[in-house]
Amino acid sequence: MSKTTKASRLLSRYIREIATEKVKPLEDADAPNGIRMATRAEAMARQLWRMAEGYTETVGGKEKKHAPDKAIITILMERMEGRVPTIDAKDQKPKASVADRVSEQSKKRINAMVKGHNDDAGV
Repeated sequence: MSKTTKASRLLSRYIREIATEKVKPLEDADAPNGIRMATRAEAMARQLWRMAEGYTETVGGKEKKHAPDKAIITILMERMEGRVPTIDAKDQKPKASVADRVSEQSKKRINAMVKGHNDDAGV
């Protein structure tokens, strides 16, 4: 096993251990005192939902509205559907957006039409 693989596995193990630590109090009617401690993982999941739904916060006495975050919504939808992406930084190419792919297809079609027209004209 290479050093980077071993280090990566150790890091993943410690991240999972830290994620299970109970650190944030939450109201819970079923808890004996009405409060229970949530794990870091649950707190993170709740924050993702909050960002996906949009929220308002008070900063320096002023209210700031945060719109729903489309990227977070996508992450949540993919997770709920069981499509969890695996990311390997050295192998991963940035995936073109849908708009970029449509634009590229349009360019190819126009170029093919122009080429076909030029071939017919004897150019």
